[in-house]
Amino acid sequence: MARPADGTAPSARPVAFVVLVVLLAVPSWVLGEMTGLVLPANLPVSALMVVSPFVAAVALVARDSGAAGVRALFARMVDVRELSAGWAVAGLLVMPGVLALASVLQRLGGRDLPGSGVPLPLVPALLVVFLVGALAEQTGWTGYLQEPVRRRLGTLPAAAAVGGVWGLWHVVPYLQANSVRWTVWQVLFTVLLRVVVVWAYDGAGRRAPVAVLVHAGPTSGTPRSPATTRPSPPR
Repeated sequence: MARPADGTAPSARPVAFVVLVVLLAVPSWVLGEMTGLVLPANLPVSALMVVSPFVAAVALVARDSGAAGVRALFARMVDVRELSAGWAVAGLLVMPGVLALASVLQRLGGRDLPGSGVPLPLVPALLVVFLVGALAEQTGWTGYLQEPVRRRLGTLPAAAAVGGVWGLWHVVPYLQANSVRWTVWQVLFTVLLRVVVVWAYDGAGRRAPVAVLVHAGPTSGTPRSPATTRPSPPR
């Protein structure tokens, strides 16, 4: 069967992917709830679910298209040869710019914002971790899921739908580390982030690496951005 022009597998199964992503995340959710362990940057241990979209995408592609399909998926996610420098920079900086502006506006409004508590020397290592995590997630959300959903719903509805699933998938770790109010706003932010990811992805000629950069942008901005942090709850 011919591969679609967007490069995705012709037999992609969106519902099976979402179900598998949720099932793969359950062990990390349970571990986070039972242990209360916290990773660097104040991330709950349930954030280890980041590998779930990658594993789900690889498993489904391997079953439907074999090793050749998996190689094509990997190549699509990491091939930056045709990604313009302009879109690469825009992808990496657009969301940190939004977060920085939010921080400035909140400070101008007189709000006393807490720091992240992450030592500055640790930030470069965290940037690498967040970039790898973004690649793992976007292999699933962009590399596998986005185009089949777009073919059914259209561009903006598909971005919102995938963003909604993406945000709801994060609810458990969000609640394990933050308040309900924070979680609601963060889910809405995740939907917005998905729309921005698709905007950059389309603008760059559907080059999947730009989706990774957009995703890594706000997470790499989080350790030093007071707009995305809050005081630790009393214990």
